[in-house]
Amino acid sequence: MFGYGELAVAAAETLIGLGAHLVALVVPSNRTGVDVTRAENMAQQRGLTQLTQPETSDIGSFADRLRALAPDLAVIWSYSMILPPELISLLPLGCVNVHSGLLPEYRGGHVMQWAIINGECETGVTLHYLDEGIDTGPLIAQSRFPIEIHDDGVSVQRKLQLSGTALLQEWWP
Repeated sequence: MFGYGELAVAAAETLIGLGAHLVALVVPSNRTGVDVTRAENMAQQRGLTQLTQPETSDIGSFADRLRALAPDLAVIWSYSMILPPELISLLPLGCVNVHSGLLPEYRGGHVMQWAIINGECETGVTLHYLDEGIDTGPLIAQSRFPIEIHDDGVSVQRKLQLSGTALLQEWWP
């Protein structure tokens, strides 16, 4: 599992509930100002190896540590670093991103906020495979929901969490 924050914890707990064997929680090194305590606590309670993805200068040793864990698949949600091709290629079943927005319209970060700022009537969650681009890989599934007049960032994030975990449940074999 690559991620931090509430969304990543929700995804990890959902996958564990579905019988997935998680081997690690990977957090990005560029998480300045982000509280990863809940994710790290969950990883510790679940006995997951905790790794930090370094900047590209030290990606080789990180890749070696990840390879030693022999994961088949990576699930990513709420992650602020791009995975280089050498990491993506380590996973035989690929990397699946839970993107907190509708693709292809809203790529990149902070898409929930942009959907609200742009006055969108709906947003949603997209599952897609990672490739070398930013949120450009093949789509797996998508779930849409309305942005109501009374919604704010907190309520939309809650809807994203519910929609994203439901998509994971539908998709997981």
